[in-house]
Amino acid sequence: MLEAWQADANGDYQAAFDLKAPFNSFGRTATTAEGNSEWRFVTVKPGAIARPDGRTIAPHINLTIFARGVTLHLQTRLYFDDEQKANAGCPVLGAIESPARRQTLIARCEEGGEGGLPHYPSGCRAAG
Repeated sequence: MLEAWQADANGDYQAAFDLKAPFNSFGRTATTAEGNSEWRFVTVKPGAIARPDGRTIAPHINLTIFARGVTLHLQTRLYFDDEQKANAGCPVLGAIESPARRQTLIARCEEGGEGGLPHYPSGCRAAG
């Protein structure tokens, strides 16, 4: 199972969860049982998040992964390749020393999603 927690397009997290609201900062989905255990979220692209120190965190989606055999859930983030300036100045993404590792958190934008909207295919792989 995957959970997503993200800011809205303005960079604000929605504290109140309402199933009737057009957007909530939280989502949950199960992976498919067959094939490659695929998952999908349809959501708004989050905005940059302002920090109290004046710096900003690049737009991203927080992902929590729950899996059989994993006693503690796994957490990661998904950043966007069309946010190069924000990614370059992000103190969280920048804390990853290896540029190659940093790139594994950045989803590549592809055109041709539902309704002509861009989509960001990405994958989470765990090996053990």
